[in-house]
Amino acid sequence: IPDTESDARLIQAWGPGTEFGSMRVSASEIYWYGYFRNPEGATFPDEIAAARGRFATWAPWVREMVDATPADRLMRHDVYHLPQGPPAYTTGRVVLTGDAAHAALPTAGQGAATALEDGVCVGRMIAAPVLAGGDMAAALAVYDTARRARCQRIVRTAIMIGRFGADLGGGYRQTVRNTLLRLAPAGPLIKTGAPIVHWTAPHPHYDA
Repeated sequence: IPDTESDARLIQAWGPGTEFGSMRVSASEIYWYGYFRNPEGATFPDEIAAARGRFATWAPWVREMVDATPADRLMRHDVYHLPQGPPAYTTGRVVLTGDAAHAALPTAGQGAATALEDGVCVGRMIAAPVLAGGDMAAALAVYDTARRARCQRIVRTAIMIGRFGADLGGGYRQTVRNTLLRLAPAGPLIKTGAPIVHWTAPHPHYDA
């Protein structure tokens, strides 16, 4: 949505059964999302009114962002994920990438990132070696080993974040969680997320 004033950092807020986040995507635009538990396939007669009602008691910055959203800028989708994933990301000459291979909950914010990583790795670990005369089956096996290990770890991390965040439940759990986060030193939290965000494309001859 149009915005030039809000904090440019990724900011998340957690509540019972719900998560809200925002992040600047240009000098004049900000993206926000709301993630909440709801029956599959549900529809609302007025989507923007439902969104405003969902966050009516949240912090002022959340309410202001939702209130500033034109109805034609709002999109809502059911969330599906693959907690285990397929036994392999390749079969024959077919390569699964993106959500087809490793759809994760949005709680880790890595859906688009891992799909882009897949694209890099298809070129680096399959296309380049095969163009150089390498064996296709061997290249596919190398790709599968490298990508499945990393993406399954991210899927597990997203589930863990969800359990600690939007899926935690209400009441005293929220107070305990918030207190623990306030007391937790930043170092270990940063270290936990480092393997996800500090990614380097693996060597074409990746060896687990």
